[in-house]
Formats: sequence, C-alpha cells, structure tokens
Amino acid sequence: MKELMTYVEGIIRPIRAFAPRKLRMRRELLGHLQDALQDEQQQQPEDGSTALDRARRRLGEPGELTRQLQQTVPLVERLLMTRLPLPKKIEQAEQRAARRLYGNCGPMTLGHQCALSFLAACCVAPWYAPNSVRDALQRTGTPAHVTVFFIGIMISLWVMLLVSSRLVRAAAEPAPRLWRPRVLKLGAALFALQIAYLFFIAAAAANRLPTVRDIVIGVAVIVPVLLCAILLARQVSHLRKQYDEWLTLDVSA
Repeated sequence: MKELMTYVEGIIRPIRAFAPRKLRMRRELLGHLQDALQDEQQQQPEDGSTALDRARRRLGEPGELTRQLQQTVPLVERLLMTRLPLPKKIEQAEQRAARRLYGNCGPMTLGHQCALSFLAACCVAPWYAPNSVRDALQRTGTPAHVTVFFIGIMISLWVMLLVSSRLVRAAAEPAPRLWRPRVLKLGAALFALQIAYLFFIAAAAANRLPTVRDIVIGVAVIVPVLLCAILLARQVSHLRKQYDEWLTLDVSA
C-alpha cells in the first residue's frame, strides 16, 4: 500500500493547488491504481512481480498525469499557489526561522501552518497597554529611556511569539492526549510571560506596579485566549491526520 501511495504522491505533489483539492486527487488516483493492479493480478495471477508495473503503465506516464491534473485546477488557485522564484539562501533562512519558531513537528499543509501562525499571533497581542505608549513618550526622561522601552516591548513580544508558536504546534501534534506535559509546560510559561509583560509595561511606562484591577483584567484575557488557541490547534491536529500519511512519504527516489 505504501508503495502505491508513494507513486501517487510523486504525481500529485508538484501540482499547484489547495490542499483539499490535492487530497481528493490523491485518493482518486490511488483508487484507480488499486483497481488497475487488481485487474492485472486477476488476469495474470502467476506473474505478480510485474503486475504493479503494468498497472502503472495503464494509469499513464507520471509527468503527463501531473500536467493533465494541473490543468484541471482553476486559474485563480494556480496563481495563488505559484511558487515564488526566491534565491536558495532566502528559502534556507525561511526554513531555519520556521524551525526556531515551531520546532521539528513534521510536515504540514500551508493552510494548517497559516492557521497555527494566526493562533500564535493572537496569544501575543499586546492586550495590556492602556496609555503605555503615551506615558512612555510624555514621561520626563531621556530619549534613551524611550528607546529602551520600545526595544524591551519588541523583545518581550518576540519571546512570547516563540513560546506561543511552540505551544500551538505542540497542541496540533496528532497525539491521542491533549493535556500532555509539553503542552502544559508551554502554556504555563506563556502565562507567566504575559504576567511578566504586564509588570514590565507598568514599570517601564508609568514607573509603577500594576494594580489589582490590571492583574485581574489581564488574567481574565489571558486564560480564555490560551484555552481557545489550544482547542483550535487541537482541531488542526484532527484535520492534519488525513494529510500526514501523504506528506511524510519520500518521493525523491
């Protein structure tokens, strides 16, 4: 079965189309190949070693099949999924950045990656900054203080983005249990970072500690956002299972 799937994936993977359409193509082409193989085995049961080769020939030449299937994709979809001619160094830098953000969590469709990136960004939105920018600009101090303030904000948001990205990817892994130690640890770390960010904003912008009201409002925002992000990432986990068995196939041989 894996050999058949690998052959089909080699035909479908170069096609520029949305993931659901390519999944339908894979399943249909695999069904045709299985039917052709079954027919060949029934016609010449004594020659099973070459039945797969004959079934492949009946299906068609791989390159021609790829071209024919590509033509069935709507023009708008083909344009949206066109691969940009980026230099190799830029692609390598992009891959390194993705590994730093998400870790090695296996291949995913572009749609799933975009969904998880959106969830991660929602977790690090500067939900607590009431008048902080105005306070930092109007507060008597040197330009260096304002510069350090904004640099601190950018570093804080970047660290939270890194942790939140790993959190949603951990929740999106196709594992039977959601509340695994890694998910709990990352969730607790992100919660602590959000609270620390609240203290940093209050101290750096207004030279004070956050009030009890500030902390209560902050926690009331953090907890639902984290829970929603984790649960939605879990939905991605269920959706990606039907793609993972195809995306993990090695078609380079």
